[in-house]
Amino acid sequence: MTTTRTIVFIVGDRFSGFRAGKDNVILFSEYIDRLGGQVACSCNRHYYVPAQGLSEQEIHLLMATLPPANLEILLKSSNLPVAKSRQTHKRRRENVIISSPFQLSSTEFVSQLALDDDCAEMSDHTTGEHLQGMVLIEAARQLFIAVTEAYAMPPALARDSYFVINNFDTKFNAFAFPLPTQITYAVRTQSQSARGTAVSAAIAFWQGGVNVCDVAVDFSVYAGSYLGRKESEKAQASAARAVAQVDASLAGMSPVATAQFA
Repeated sequence: MTTTRTIVFIVGDRFSGFRAGKDNVILFSEYIDRLGGQVACSCNRHYYVPAQGLSEQEIHLLMATLPPANLEILLKSSNLPVAKSRQTHKRRRENVIISSPFQLSSTEFVSQLALDDDCAEMSDHTTGEHLQGMVLIEAARQLFIAVTEAYAMPPALARDSYFVINNFDTKFNAFAFPLPTQITYAVRTQSQSARGTAVSAAIAFWQGGVNVCDVAVDFSVYAGSYLGRKESEKAQASAARAVAQVDASLAGMSPVATAQFA
């Protein structure tokens, strides 16, 4: 007799809307409640797959309670959560929402969406069942930084790098949901100058074999010491223009209206 394996995705508790009405999706809190302090039993033929919204601590707990056979399949199927990238210019662990990129070729890389319920992009805007667009945009931004610093720059320069986005075109092809999500990254062009590096890249998000989002990004990377000076100069000039604009507005007001500023 053949026993049917039931695949169950575990999502963070913020995704209660996505969980509703689905037998193959449970919240992390539901998973813990079902355990009752025990290791998950493999006899129920449930194959648990960690999806989106889980914190690092929750993933560790999940790994410690899944049956050995479940863990083995996760590892073989590349669904086991992997280490998050530390090269995303984020200080708080929960705000790092991608895994460490893996190099496929000299210009192609792959990562996974590793969304934490407590990340900044989900802290005040979670509606419906799908992932908000800003989550994918931020994941794409983190990925091009992580790939560039890990694979295209000397370590010393990476520690002093400053990224500037020149163009960021996003196309949402379909709703993205809190399910396992692969992110592919491909370098289209890369050029070097005395001031820095210019890169054009294509980023795509995939869920269940469906391309749900495409990003075309052009960015430049400069040494922090160089761009810091330029940024300071432009900030001073911008503030001076803003002062001049306010002065011009006040000059055009009636004497009575401007008397309080005299």
